[in-house]
Amino acid sequence: MFFTQLGGKENSLQMLTSGEWDVTRIVAYNADNKTVYFLSTEDKPRTRHLYSVETSGSLNRTCLTCDLIPGCHFVDVEFSPGGSFFILFCKGPGIPHVSVHQTHNPKDFQMLEDNQPLNTSLSEKDMPETLYRTIHIDNYDLPVRLTLPPGYQDSEYPLVLWLPEAPGAQQVTEQFSLGWESVLVSSFHIIVAHFDGRGSKNQGLNLLHETYRKLGSVDVKDYIPVVQQLKQLPFVDQNRIGVYGKAYGGFLALKLLSLSDELFVCGVAVAPITSFHLHSAVLSERYLGMPSQEGSAYMVASVLNSIQRLRDKRLLLVHGTADANVHFQHTAELLNRLIQAGSNVTSRIYPDEDHFFLSKGSQQHLTQSIVSYLQSCLHSGGIRHREQ
Repeated sequence: MFFTQLGGKENSLQMLTSGEWDVTRIVAYNADNKTVYFLSTEDKPRTRHLYSVETSGSLNRTCLTCDLIPGCHFVDVEFSPGGSFFILFCKGPGIPHVSVHQTHNPKDFQMLEDNQPLNTSLSEKDMPETLYRTIHIDNYDLPVRLTLPPGYQDSEYPLVLWLPEAPGAQQVTEQFSLGWESVLVSSFHIIVAHFDGRGSKNQGLNLLHETYRKLGSVDVKDYIPVVQQLKQLPFVDQNRIGVYGKAYGGFLALKLLSLSDELFVCGVAVAPITSFHLHSAVLSERYLGMPSQEGSAYMVASVLNSIQRLRDKRLLLVHGTADANVHFQHTAELLNRLIQAGSNVTSRIYPDEDHFFLSKGSQQHLTQSIVSYLQSCLHSGGIRHREQ
């Protein structure tokens, strides 16, 4: 809180929060009781809760939504104009619902939408199970989320490491979601693993800044011990592990395939960044600095120098020719070099499709192609049942 007096020369600065967690949004300020309301990850990095903090006196900080509603650990909030009420959007891990609460007594609330039809529908289906784990790397306790087939304890399943789409992203949260990766787990019995390593957000600035001018080195090094530890889990088939990524995740997938000979049997890279010399200058220079001054950083953050190590990898490359986020030139240059090296790489090129594959026909074809490819390389041995 920054205090100043009109026409005065003296100013004062008061820190309201501190710790290895992030304030994700300031929601409201009540001038009457001098209280700031904000969302943060203080409870756990994977959660979002509403907190209040006084801007004077003892600076008391209170969590208003912790343990307020069972199964509601990831929230968003909108306050009324006067600040007497707030709407709580509970986004997980249970079925999302919406309620309105009194600010001075949040336990006094009225449910606006309970999503009962969705709850009833999903209760009749075999839904994936979720398991959270923590892996210690370089003095950090880093979170992993495993999405598992129902009854996973009795068998060994293939696993796909799912990589973030952008630098600084957060994947391990308790937000409810259903996507085609959920079908990959429930219908095709493939475990999906998400991991937030160094460079991910909402775990403090120190962790976030670990990858500054080190894209493709520090973050890639984190994934290797993660996969090595996941291989030791009794329900993971250590001989059938793949990797998937889009955009920056595609870049990481290619990096991991080029660096590790035994960890992954195959990979999928959708619209991958292959060289930051070819990428948006705004993003490239933000994370790596000026190319004229940081040549070594740009060299490390490129997969075009790893063609010989990628030549014999089982790899599916996917890109739309009208992609304005990650230009098609990235994949074209990579394919050209792989072909010149004699690689038998598999590719899917979508004419006139952009980064988001907005055409329903292309979306369906894309997901079917990826699922078929992963089935082919990961299910060749079938599901292995452990001996009792």
